[in-house]
Amino acid sequence: ALSTEVAVAGLCGVAVGVAIGASWQVLRKGPARAREEPQARAPVAAGGPSTVEKELRTEQLSRNILFFGEEGQARVDRAFVVVVGLGGVGSHAAHMLARAGVGRLRLVDFDQVTLSTLNRHAVATREDVGRPKATVLKEHLLRTAPWCEVDARVEMFTEEAAEELLSGSPDYVLDCIDDVPTKVALLATCRSAGLMVLSSMGAGAKADPTRIRMGPLGDATSDKLAGKVRRLLRERGVAAADIPAVFSTEPAVRELSVLSGEQKENPGHFGAVPNFRLRVLPVLGALPAIFGQCMAAKALTDLAECPFEPDSLPTLPMKRRQKLLQDLRRREEAEHGNRVVPMDTGDIDTAARLVWRLRSAVEPQELPEQGSLQLLRWDPLRPPTVDNVVLVTRQEAKQLSQSASRDVVPPEVRARIEARLARARA
Repeated sequence: ALSTEVAVAGLCGVAVGVAIGASWQVLRKGPARAREEPQARAPVAAGGPSTVEKELRTEQLSRNILFFGEEGQARVDRAFVVVVGLGGVGSHAAHMLARAGVGRLRLVDFDQVTLSTLNRHAVATREDVGRPKATVLKEHLLRTAPWCEVDARVEMFTEEAAEELLSGSPDYVLDCIDDVPTKVALLATCRSAGLMVLSSMGAGAKADPTRIRMGPLGDATSDKLAGKVRRLLRERGVAAADIPAVFSTEPAVRELSVLSGEQKENPGHFGAVPNFRLRVLPVLGALPAIFGQCMAAKALTDLAECPFEPDSLPTLPMKRRQKLLQDLRRREEAEHGNRVVPMDTGDIDTAARLVWRLRSAVEPQELPEQGSLQLLRWDPLRPPTVDNVVLVTRQEAKQLSQSASRDVVPPEVRARIEARLARARA
């Protein structure tokens, strides 16, 4: 009886697969011109998408639905995402967003596809050379995701155009720009408008994909682009800790190209836009592609309300963990008469790196010398555990140890510390 049931189930599965496959063959037939010039959205009947089209779409997104659940995927379907900058990073990010079912995309880039673009662009071919990146990407995405509303804007992002380019209350903005002033303008605008934004730092001149990280912009200490962006954002009153970013901890392994004599004599004849950098960075195409995929993964999981907490910092060396644990044990015995600390080196790494991100709990905007940081118990009435220790400088530890309470810490700082510990507890 069991083998009969299995056989029947198998035949039913084959029948459904054949039906969907046949429907797909019927839908894909038609003149090549229709595929070469896709519409902004695949034409549907007045009453909405046909039953066959709905079944095709459900099957196409079936792995996403299994991952996010139907409600999570429905949130992705309703999402509106703006991608600014459609080069090696942005084209890969937008490509995966469309494949994952995002319902609306606005693609913004003033530039055209060149032959040198093809080593890193997600979809462009030789036939696309000379055409706008936004247009090329839109056409390709609609061949794969005909349900997606794609708004291609062949223009540069500027503060003057920001209100229009970010109109429509987007759920997410991906910053894939490589020009510093334009990048800063986009990030500052998103922060002031309360828009969810994720920024890409420099993927050029890097080679090691294992050094790619995601976290607050302030953690990108080895990235020259990030340093310039942080400084200009600070001048505009935007904290680096408020900007999530994808970056590499690898120092650049190649330098900017050298200008030719002709470029030096007539720089205005070679720049795509006035005042843009002429010297270019060597690019290993795999790196910007991974940056873009990382951005898509973060945006999709946030949109589906299945977020993850990025781990942007490398694991602490064992000697550093042992030193932090040793210092904590000494402090516990001296201040609380406690000879047993219920933490091991793994807990020390979690507390210092993941909870406090190797920054002082009191002054997280500063980046102190790592050797000057120590862990100490926050609530004197609770044992020292991952959710009850703070990372502070030696001077801050001395001040806290001399006080019977935590009143020496300003109320707003205490509230922030306790909120972070509550998250660690959860």
